[in-house]
Amino acid sequence: MGVFTAESKEELENLILQHKEQINDGILIDGWITGKILSSPNIQFNVGKTTKDDKFISCSEQILGNEGKVHLGNISNIDILKQNKKLQKDIRIILDWIRSKKAFGISGIDFIIVEEKGEQKPYFMEINGRINGSTHGPILMDKIYKNEKSPDNWAVNNNVHIPKGMNFDKFIEKLDKDGILFSKENGGVLPTNISTINPEGIGSKVMVALLNTTSKNAHEIINHLSTYGE
Repeated sequence: MGVFTAESKEELENLILQHKEQINDGILIDGWITGKILSSPNIQFNVGKTTKDDKFISCSEQILGNEGKVHLGNISNIDILKQNKKLQKDIRIILDWIRSKKAFGISGIDFIIVEEKGEQKPYFMEINGRINGSTHGPILMDKIYKNEKSPDNWAVNNNVHIPKGMNFDKFIEKLDKDGILFSKENGGVLPTNISTINPEGIGSKVMVALLNTTSKNAHEIINHLSTYGE
């Protein structure tokens, strides 16, 4: 059936009628969050058997497209977690719950931070109990730079489209020509995963990590990469 928004009972009833043949086990209704959305953080931990064994991996801002319905990537932003005591408390409760289910290992926890009456209020969205689409960003940053650079200087873009006629080698050449191909000295774009690529490159996508780059530069590079599929 998909994901839809309904602003009234009548809209909800119409959606159900339109998709009644696709409804098998029922539908899930989430309440609509009011207030100004400030950020959509993803916070990752490697959950251990005890609190002492928990390992923080990253806190990043999710890049959302299509009116917030499509996840495009993440940009690191540890300040979101540092500056919100309620978020820190909620994270600890959720980690203990994950541990109670013996779901040890990597989990990404998604929130929406909303401004309500002058306060920043976190709303828990979901747990992704697996390697997340952004996990490779902080791990690569740590493996390549260790303590040489701030661990908060990374981003990932999981939806770089390759147009017809651009195979993977040409994609690398274009990154180099545009001056954004990764090097340890200057940082930049490091391809990390590719979808099936045919000789023409039709319909292919590449996942990339942006390492040793500021949030401003990351946004500029991500906007530039979006032009590759045009």
